[in-house]
Amino acid sequence: MTAQHSKVLAIANRLVGQHWQRAHAMLSAWALVKAQTVETRVAGVTFGQRQEAIAHLTRYDDSRIRISLRRESGNAHDPAAVAVIATVEGKGSYTMGYLPRALAALVSAAQDAHRSVYSAFERVTGLQSTCTNYGLRIALRV
Repeated sequence: MTAQHSKVLAIANRLVGQHWQRAHAMLSAWALVKAQTVETRVAGVTFGQRQEAIAHLTRYDDSRIRISLRRESGNAHDPAAVAVIATVEGKGSYTMGYLPRALAALVSAAQDAHRSVYSAFERVTGLQSTCTNYGLRIALRV
């Protein structure tokens, strides 16, 4: 069995444990593992002080911004929740939001199966007008 097959089975088995149908779990796990990189938006960026925090990111060079993911199995709204934390080198960290629910289910299953999930800052969105909320795009790789 290849390393890729092992990752897929581990993630799919975790998803089945979250009450996914095995066929859907296998297809979703394959899609995640085979993708070189998955780019996604960060959900929940309009809550709390997150808009100000994202605006603050625009002051720094992209190379100074690191993204990390924190599994929140005790989250009352979603037991598969994965928080997105941005860290500016030498400045500090802030929770910017969460992975979208469907992707969080896959990523949390991968993390629960002790698979490495790499994350990277892509860009801040919503800078076109004063009426637009800021958004955040990140890239993931399992």
